[in-house]
Amino acid sequence: VLYRRNWRQRFAAWRTELQQSGKPPYAAQWTCLDSIHARCVLEFREEHLGIAQSSPEEPHRSLVHGPPGHGKTQLFLWIRSYFEKVWEWEHGVQFVCLAAMNTMAALTNGFTLHS
Repeated sequence: VLYRRNWRQRFAAWRTELQQSGKPPYAAQWTCLDSIHARCVLEFREEHLGIAQSSPEEPHRSLVHGPPGHGKTQLFLWIRSYFEKVWEWEHGVQFVCLAAMNTMAALTNGFTLHS
């Protein structure tokens, strides 16, 4: 089982933690986080309903880009914390953070695309 039950309480706590942090996500960052969550909930439902084939909906794909200082690294850290806190996944087992460059990979404790 990839998606754990009882995620709703963990999601609410995670979201509250982000909202109450010193620098909460701004609107575009929430849009990205919410779209990732929506896809995970869809896959949770499929997994727990025993749907054998995957959803006709396209897999979630996004590109995060922008100039320095616009919150890309923080967004990646929030995405990672989402998977770890809400779904209780382990980095390197159920998900992997990938970055194009060593600097970003180091900042997010992830891997480069070519590693």
